[in-house]
Amino acid sequence: MKGAIFIKLMNIPAKTIYPLQESEEALEARALGLLRRYTAKPNAQWTSNLQWQAIAQVYQREEDIIVITATGSGKTMVAILPTLLGEDNELALIVLPLNSLITDYKRKFDAMKIPYDVYSTNKTFIKPYAKFLLISADVTISSQWPQFLVMLADTYDISRLIFDESHIPTISTNYRRVMSLLDQLRILSMQIVLLTGTCPPSSEARMMELFGLQPASTVIFRGCTDRPELEYIRMKKASSVTKAMEDLNRIIQRQRRTAGPDERIMVFVPFIDNGTAVASKYNCDFYHSKPTDHDPEHKDYLKQLQEKERMYNSWYQGWKPDGTQNDVIVATTALSAGNDYPSVRLVVHLNTPYEMTTYVQEVSRAGRDGKPAKCILIPVNSKPPKQNAAEPDHKGLQPMHDYVFIEEDCLRYAITNHSDGKGVYCHHDQKRQKCSLCAIQNPAAEKFLSRKISPPTLATSSNSSLKRKRHGPGDGSAFTALMEAAKDRKAKREGENIEYVAMFEMALALFNSSCAYCLMKNASAGPHTLTACPKFGQLWEQYKEWKNSIRYPEKFLNKSCFYCHIPRIGNLLHENVGKPSDCVHPDVVPVVAFGVFLDRGLHSEAAAHFETTWKSLRDYGKWLAMPPTDGSLTHISAVFLWYTKRQFNVY
Repeated sequence: MKGAIFIKLMNIPAKTIYPLQESEEALEARALGLLRRYTAKPNAQWTSNLQWQAIAQVYQREEDIIVITATGSGKTMVAILPTLLGEDNELALIVLPLNSLITDYKRKFDAMKIPYDVYSTNKTFIKPYAKFLLISADVTISSQWPQFLVMLADTYDISRLIFDESHIPTISTNYRRVMSLLDQLRILSMQIVLLTGTCPPSSEARMMELFGLQPASTVIFRGCTDRPELEYIRMKKASSVTKAMEDLNRIIQRQRRTAGPDERIMVFVPFIDNGTAVASKYNCDFYHSKPTDHDPEHKDYLKQLQEKERMYNSWYQGWKPDGTQNDVIVATTALSAGNDYPSVRLVVHLNTPYEMTTYVQEVSRAGRDGKPAKCILIPVNSKPPKQNAAEPDHKGLQPMHDYVFIEEDCLRYAITNHSDGKGVYCHHDQKRQKCSLCAIQNPAAEKFLSRKISPPTLATSSNSSLKRKRHGPGDGSAFTALMEAAKDRKAKREGENIEYVAMFEMALALFNSSCAYCLMKNASAGPHTLTACPKFGQLWEQYKEWKNSIRYPEKFLNKSCFYCHIPRIGNLLHENVGKPSDCVHPDVVPVVAFGVFLDRGLHSEAAAHFETTWKSLRDYGKWLAMPPTDGSLTHISAVFLWYTKRQFNVY
């Protein structure tokens, strides 16, 4: 049957039924046994009481769960153990927002010999005995995923959906469409478990909203996220990137003189050109994202994933295929999570980071083995953050700027105050490495010692206490209403998308077989091309230069076709193309936008409508490429629809 997806039935094991009256003590004993088995540590214990409480609560499958604890505190076991404790045909979905996380989970499962599979859009069955299915967040909005999941549920008990690094959607909805659609993930009646080490208390509500979680049916486990083994060092501001590179070279050479063969170095950069320069200097890999990395339908999608996995594994092993040392990797935020290499002794930030939430994730790659590690920041510029005062600062733009250029007391306090809502100082625990500010003994440091600071304690929602019931896990029926709500949201969005696509197609149809510029000028709009237009001839070179100058931010590129600037909307309106000649309407949307600017009357009306001003054609082009703040897909598409509605009174 064309278009159908079939799941190949394997030898699915018979169910193992555990006693309904199993006590919590018996459950914990089973859980500890599994922990010791899969970690190969006969004496392993819980990293904290919070870890066991979270595991037990997830296992009960009666509420959605959010776990916010320090990187390295054992969240992976919260993701794994509840499903391993369940029945043999139980399957958990692990949805991951970064390719590096998929690589890391694969490595962990292979090491622990836990059966799993990885989903791709061409998959028709999963491996027998799989307990976990790893899924890129980007493929969850593909047309194949819902059908595959529903058919999978005929064979497996889909117990829960786990989303690791769940803070990422709160800071990336403006450039990754899927991150604004996560509240429709609950296709089945299943539990949702969110894991993160970086979610300020002020962002909890936003995270719940993005995933469609309800306060009354959600339990939040929050622990202190401080990493005492990390030494935070802020260097003096470099006068240029070149000077910062010189500082970086000295730092790396000093680290290498004392480093062991298993120790690694990570260098994070905010810009592609910075990363390219560093990677060239040290002959190492540069791990960063391309817009097509988040597009499973792009022809190079799998190839790019494999290349990233090669980079990471080569660095993880410490050697390149030619036998040369590979102890340094350069990365953007693409590797801010999903790297659990234990012996990263040095993390360097070259140039000024902009977001505290992301910065905390990146420095947390260091010292995963619990041994001291250095996190060095080499700032360059000092521009204040561009933050709308009316919007919540989930990214931590202002805290990051203050940390780099204003903080004079304690760097650790600044980090934990942002992440936990309560700060802790280096001097209040001798086990903590001293940051570069606290290492300088001064009166301010003595002031810290005299103040009593209570460490953050476990905070939960209204369902705060662990429900110590003497029975097995729920059957998922508690999530039926939430599943129906997710389906309703999806149906509503699909309806809105269809409506938008129909409206845009209607607007484009007005220019079928006509020159867009002639139509705007009320001239004879014959079936000639723009290059052959008698009205446009003298403007062609200016238009071409202007059109080519419209450069979307890298992480915003996949929303529209770069050639004709028509929104893609998940390929409903415009499919991926490889060259300009593939576009059906190559010179309609940009021509209309160009004509609006040149016409004095239209220019004034458009500026008033969009509540902005443009001093020059160059400024106008920059504005068209900026991510919109009014809910539009792009500014250039908004100008196009505004003009067609005004001029032709359609839709």
